[in-house]
Amino acid sequence: MIAERPGLVTTSCGACTTTERSELVYVSGRVDEPSDSIDLAQLLDAMPLLNQNQPLFAKTGGVHAAGLLYSLQPDDLLVREDIGRHNAVDKVVGAHLLSRWEERPIALALSGRCGWDIVAKAARVNIPVIASIGAASSLAAETARACGITLVTFGRDGKGTVIGPVQGRFQGKD
Repeated sequence: MIAERPGLVTTSCGACTTTERSELVYVSGRVDEPSDSIDLAQLLDAMPLLNQNQPLFAKTGGVHAAGLLYSLQPDDLLVREDIGRHNAVDKVVGAHLLSRWEERPIALALSGRCGWDIVAKAARVNIPVIASIGAASSLAAETARACGITLVTFGRDGKGTVIGPVQGRFQGKD
């Protein structure tokens, strides 16, 4: 016998059960301003490093990655993979916290798209920039602006779309 399920099944992120957008966008506080500006071109050039550090993706073609950049040098990238993009973010943030590194990441890099809940996670860890190969949702953009996070979306082939605060985040062109 099949039992009827009462009510709707919802996601764990809370979006389905929230009636006010402002409840989703609210994250306690804004991220701290970065201590140094970064070169946007170098950030975009670093995005392929994410893919180069994805052995599971190379084998399966079906795994997401999230990486924390501590500088724009290839060896200053911490990457974790998972079948779910949110889980990949959780893994890399967890690895950062468990390592007890004092250094604050300059950016979170994503192998796919960026949703509002990933922005909220980055805000809680005080990460000022998120760079994604895919798109950011409109709610992610709204959340990033509310938290003071800069999004760089469609970050591939040396190009990207910047959303949110720019002042003090990126170095000017010579």
